[in-house]
Amino acid sequence: MKNRENRTSPKAIPILCYHNVSDVRHAAFALYILPVKRFARQMRWLRRTGYQPISLDTLYEYLAHGGPVPAKPVVITFDDGYRELKDTATPLLAGMGFCHTHFLNTGKLGGTTDWIAEAPDLPILSGEEVRELIAKHGKWVDFQAHGKNHLSLKRQAPETIRAEIGDSIAAVESLLQRPAHYLAYPYGDHDEMTVCTAAGMALRCAFTVDQGLCRPGQDFFRLPRVEIFSNDFFLDFIFKVRFGGSPIARSRTLLKRMYKKIISVFA
Repeated sequence: MKNRENRTSPKAIPILCYHNVSDVRHAAFALYILPVKRFARQMRWLRRTGYQPISLDTLYEYLAHGGPVPAKPVVITFDDGYRELKDTATPLLAGMGFCHTHFLNTGKLGGTTDWIAEAPDLPILSGEEVRELIAKHGKWVDFQAHGKNHLSLKRQAPETIRAEIGDSIAAVESLLQRPAHYLAYPYGDHDEMTVCTAAGMALRCAFTVDQGLCRPGQDFFRLPRVEIFSNDFFLDFIFKVRFGGSPIARSRTLLKRMYKKIISVFA
């Protein structure tokens, strides 16, 4: 019955994309660092309102085969593998029984965010720390590919794309000791060459940061995720979970752009 219901009334699933969760502020990178209390409040709201996090495997089975999902599914993901997540988001989520996935830049493991000009010194999980998290939190934590060097895969040659993705998959599989099937494009960047190359590799799905909800029938290598930012109001978060985007956040962005243009005219 559940499978039949999934096929006739497909669910629209929010895939949330976080970056770092920390109370250590970094002014130039503040948009991507969510305070711990704010993150915890969001997770409590998900639980209180009946949302149940599902794994990427469960998501794939639903999208590909109509497999069963909860009444209100949600997917929780983190990009880049910030070291602070091992002491903030992951233990909190595991304690709530919430499964989640970290997408790793495998060439940066044990290093820093040296690809980010505004914040090149934020520490990244090491391979040993990844293994420790797997041992400690078991089924609640997963790790998948985010490229090797956090290189944008847009406007790249096919061999570069294959190397970045292939090396990342191999490194994640070595850490997990099982196959890795999923990729989050670095920066969310992709074009036709990126998508075609990724689709020809040993992957089930690849994720963008294009806003929207995930539904059956979408391109498996262009699946949307909605980013959660530190300047989101709580109502923004609710809109993003329910609708895949927030009109308040969009309006705020447009107003900021207009303000900058006006200031530039009179400066």
